[in-house]
Amino acid sequence: MGLNYVLLPLAAEFSLPGYIVSVVGKGGYGTEYSLLLLEKNNGEFAVGRFESDSDWHSEYTFISLDTKRKKEGRKSLVTPAGWKIIESRSISTTDFELVGNKMGLDIFVPITTQNPYWIGNVEIWVSVPSINKRIQLGSGQQIQSYLGGWSTYEFSVPNSVKQILEESHSDVQFQILLNTADSLWIDNLRFSGDVSENPIKNWSPECPDDEGCEALKPLVLHVNESKSVEADNDVWIEIVGFPENWTPAMLSLGVSAVDGLALSGYVAFEGRNFPLRDWYSEVSFDFDRGKRFLLRFSNMSGRNFRVNAWLTGQVMDVAKTDSRPNDSYVLNFW
Repeated sequence: MGLNYVLLPLAAEFSLPGYIVSVVGKGGYGTEYSLLLLEKNNGEFAVGRFESDSDWHSEYTFISLDTKRKKEGRKSLVTPAGWKIIESRSISTTDFELVGNKMGLDIFVPITTQNPYWIGNVEIWVSVPSINKRIQLGSGQQIQSYLGGWSTYEFSVPNSVKQILEESHSDVQFQILLNTADSLWIDNLRFSGDVSENPIKNWSPECPDDEGCEALKPLVLHVNESKSVEADNDVWIEIVGFPENWTPAMLSLGVSAVDGLALSGYVAFEGRNFPLRDWYSEVSFDFDRGKRFLLRFSNMSGRNFRVNAWLTGQVMDVAKTDSRPNDSYVLNFW
């Protein structure tokens, strides 16, 4: 598959995280792409965006993702009426680059709610099973009757939770407790308030038993997340968390040196070596749903480096490419 690059200058009001850029061939001819801008804002992390079916689950009710109504990104999470606990997958503390003294959650209440005088209540808890901790953020809040729109609810983050996030844990889980009169939409769980860098910046494998030390037990990196790594020997990283209901065009990997100096190692994948020659390097691969993206980082010389992965586009539809070749392309923003 050949690579063609098109530079699309965006005005500041359009180049915001969560915006989607659509490139459409005029008159329906050509190839159509939808690109989601995923630059991180303060305190955001991948699970809190509600973009992947595998990020959240509930043992008490059926939940689903909605592409039509969302606060940011491509999707939000829909919850039915009644009492339920919605729990995130396990997250490593190294995935939180920024931590705040508050946590925000956006909630949408439909106009057709059954009881405008009592919408419901919401609580947020943090659970870390490995140390037998389950801590509530702030106190429960009553959901306001702001019908037909999104409202933001903020919860105080106790010092005990901030201390846990500064330690090395791989099983941090968020729990959202809802008791509502009707279905609600939730989106954009993130740290807010006084936001600062999380002191736990790097992950260092303790070979031979720790993850990342060998191909059979790699360090797991989810799409749209980042990890900071420091290792004297080779590190194996597997990229996971791909969407199930659409097919990306490319998978891209960014590697940066925390100290800002040039790196000298390389990334190995499927028999090819991709050198890292500067303080920041990018590597892209054609996406194949049946392919396992297992990468080996070598000759990193014990340097602290940050690695993140993202998807660069989606092929929505392919029409004739040899007709009307001189037609211009139209950009739509929504």
